[in-house]
Amino acid sequence: MVRAPSHLSGQHPGFHFSDSTWSIYPFGKKNMLAANGAFNVASLSPPPEAGVWFDGMAIETGNSDSSHCDVELSRWAFQKHWGKSLILNHYWELSGYWDTSIGIWNTETSSSNKNILDVGFTPVLRCTFTGLRNSTPYLEAGVGAHVLSHSSVSSFRQLGSAFEFGEHFGIGILIGRRNRFDLSYRFQHLSNAGLNAPNRGINFHILRLGHYF
Repeated sequence: MVRAPSHLSGQHPGFHFSDSTWSIYPFGKKNMLAANGAFNVASLSPPPEAGVWFDGMAIETGNSDSSHCDVELSRWAFQKHWGKSLILNHYWELSGYWDTSIGIWNTETSSSNKNILDVGFTPVLRCTFTGLRNSTPYLEAGVGAHVLSHSSVSSFRQLGSAFEFGEHFGIGILIGRRNRFDLSYRFQHLSNAGLNAPNRGINFHILRLGHYF
């Protein structure tokens, strides 16, 4: 049995956004200031045709503990849900979405590239628990591709290529009216899967705040 994902149920099929003016503020890190300004501008109601391309937006902030230098991550992401979900049983359903992102890795050491651009595209599977009345917890996992502006994070952290595979595991909760707000934690690993040496990879702990239209 399939149905529309719980946070999209009851919406007009054309995804008209005229009543969804909103603003989201990031978590206070220095490298989030530019993203905060962009978010405030973009928080004005998107045009109706935006629903053709995405039905959700999110901002992420994260930190790596594996790079031998302090790396802070900020990202802006857009989601497009697959439209149907699979009912596993009375309490659980399986759904998915495309996640397209653009972000900056910011480092502080003199031996590193201080700003690395990160563009990613990831299909994500999400398993949601539908047994609660006012919120919807979920688990999710995704594997996708990322293109970086530099393959060297620092002299100790060489990624081998600008093309990286990214996989993440996440836990989160949908809250608010029609579950339109999304709060989550992700653990993400990026590496080139041994296609080029060295392949040291990098891990991120990420907090994510999203909104669905």
